[in-house]
Amino acid sequence: MWNLKGKRVKGIYIGMIEVTGVVEETYANYGGGVTHHVILDEGFSVFDGRISRPKGDVVLIDANDVEVI
Repeated sequence: MWNLKGKRVKGIYIGMIEVTGVVEETYANYGGGVTHHVILDEGFSVFDGRISRPKGDVVLIDANDVEVI
């Protein structure tokens, strides 16, 4: 199943940050890829705050980096 809208997932954001949340929307990309828009359960900050997202923010995660929990 490629459409995970409404599912609780965990995934890897930008190849290094593990996040959990609910998929707000799933999109099929040009070229056949799939991207999930995930509403974050918890916020995070890394690299001395240079990359941060608050709880409830939406991040884009490639389908290859997501699994349903």
